[in-house]
Amino acid sequence: GAQGRRHTAQMNSQPISRKRERSVDDDRSQPKAAEATETKAAMHVNTPSNGDTPPEDAAPAAPQQDAPDDDAARRPTPPADESSSDDDGVGQLELLARRLEALRQAGELPPHMLDPPPRPPVLQPFTAEGVATYFADCARRPRDPSPVGGVPLHPPDDPLRDVVVMGGAGMSTAAGIPDFRSPGTGLYDNLQKYDLPHPQAIFELDYFRQRPEAFYALARELWPGTYAPTATHLFIRLLHEKGRLLRCFTQNIDSLESAAGIPPERCVAAHGNFDTATCIDTGAKVPPAELKAAIDAGAEGWQGLRDKY
Repeated sequence: GAQGRRHTAQMNSQPISRKRERSVDDDRSQPKAAEATETKAAMHVNTPSNGDTPPEDAAPAAPQQDAPDDDAARRPTPPADESSSDDDGVGQLELLARRLEALRQAGELPPHMLDPPPRPPVLQPFTAEGVATYFADCARRPRDPSPVGGVPLHPPDDPLRDVVVMGGAGMSTAAGIPDFRSPGTGLYDNLQKYDLPHPQAIFELDYFRQRPEAFYALARELWPGTYAPTATHLFIRLLHEKGRLLRCFTQNIDSLESAAGIPPERCVAAHGNFDTATCIDTGAKVPPAELKAAIDAGAEGWQGLRDKY
């Protein structure tokens, strides 16, 4: 029995000892926190635990004081806003622009920060007469035979040809042929009648193998002979007749370059045209006139042509 009482006393004395040690440490490190703890203890003693009204002579409880927030003291001060302005409300970029302008007016800007002098216009005026004047001036200039990147500027067999034309849909819209992407009038906006999964499908080989009738119907509408060459096509032919056209690169598929009289060896159709036809399975060449007749005959015509080649 005595050993049990000594053991119980020893067990009960350990927590008290720990509390006293922590209390001493707290008193040394955080006096204010200790005072707050004592205040809470006083409030607990003065407050009845059985719900009765406190005695009249009981001292009022002292207000609770919060312990200082050490984390707040350790938080870094937020950096100042780099975009802040000066006392006049002017931003940093505006101040920099003002300083640069002051240096420019004083003639103290370094050369690499100066605006280059304006280039003289190539065409004077920017009209057809200006284009004709420009070509006439080029003809009177001495020619430089030195190569650029290892390629001579002028082929030895035809040194006078030095004009390269790069054309697009704008060359043919004056003839009545719609371009591809103009909203409302473009070709891609007017293909609903072909019931396509998407507008570009009409020019895809995979879709052509499944439903060739959509492409053949469009080809019948755009086949050369329906539309006449424009003034732009005739101007390119004039360059060729004057011996100045080196090459004409075109994105158009309407073959109006050929209809205007531009030789095939001077023209590169980037997306193909109606000048040639080839079987996509066998590679056999199909005469364009025979293909035109088959397309005009409808499904029976192009199906028979397919079986033939």
